Amino acid sequence: MPSQVTVSNGSIDGSRPIRARIFRFDPTRDREPRYETFELPYEKGMRILCFLERIREQGSDLAFMSSCGMAKCGTCSVSMNGRPVLSCLESVEEDMVIEPLAFFPVIRDLVIDRTGYNATVTALKPYLHRSEPYKGYPEKLRHHEMRDHASLMECVECLCCQSICPVLDLERREKTSSQTEFIGPAPLVQLAKLAFDPRDSLNRAALALRAMIEKCVSCYECVHVCPVEVSILECALDRMREKITIAEPDSILARHIAAFTDILEDEGLVNPTALILKTKGLAALGKLPLAIKMFRRGKVKLRKERIPNINRIRRLTTQWVRSR
Repeated sequence: MPSQVTVSNGSIDGSRPIRARIFRFDPTRDREPRYETFELPYEKGMRILCFLERIREQGSDLAFMSSCGMAKCGTCSVSMNGRPVLSCLESVEEDMVIEPLAFFPVIRDLVIDRTGYNATVTALKPYLHRSEPYKGYPEKLRHHEMRDHASLMECVECLCCQSICPVLDLERREKTSSQTEFIGPAPLVQLAKLAFDPRDSLNRAALALRAMIEKCVSCYECVHVCPVEVSILECALDRMREKITIAEPDSILARHIAAFTDILEDEGLVNPTALILKTKGLAALGKLPLAIKMFRRGKVKLRKERIPNINRIRRLTTQWVRSR
């Protein structure tokens, strides 16, 4: 299990060597993982990838991935002090614990197996589906049509967001059935790229529903760790939810969004009881034991609660809905 230590980057004076405990494991010959400690003199501007390369130069057989060295290929991602980072981009710290990205099978040392991720993306049909034949070059594409698609093209598929997602963490620990498994933010970004390409005609909203996009809890963890600052939540997941409300209005996610907005406009705050009933209807009765526990803890409200300035909240909610 990856280390939970969190240390923020700070200035390094260079008077002490850089020390790192690095995860070592070869599943073909090792029964258990181990950690090996390395110390190297600090070099100005030193990145984690530089540190790993210096170790290799000294004769170590440490395995790690890298290709471009300039935050474009996404292959060199590792966990540093419990935080997923691109090793070619992240500065070293005086004391580090370097491990492979969390929740991925380890091929060897810091090299993870991306086979599962690649299969997930392939199932999302990551290529253009045109309803009309290609008319030939040059194909006229307006800026405003490609804006949302282009903003997601910055993604380098480093999988940092995938390794920090708390929903994926919970499902793995609970060993949830694959039929109800959330696929995570990284594959959904790849899906959104095509969903917002004006040339694509496939119903990507239906694919997003099958990917259990409704399980995203909008925690922003994926946004915080993205090394290239892709707006994963607003530009990909939230926009996909909007697309679902139009393309799949009878889906539970579309009903949830509509119910959320209606309740907010009516009461000025979110009433969890009303939200569940409006979203799931009679199916909510299946959660009755849980509802009783929540009621005893004061989490369930049976009566509406009015708050001050309700009319102003209604106006703001209406403006927000129209702006979408």
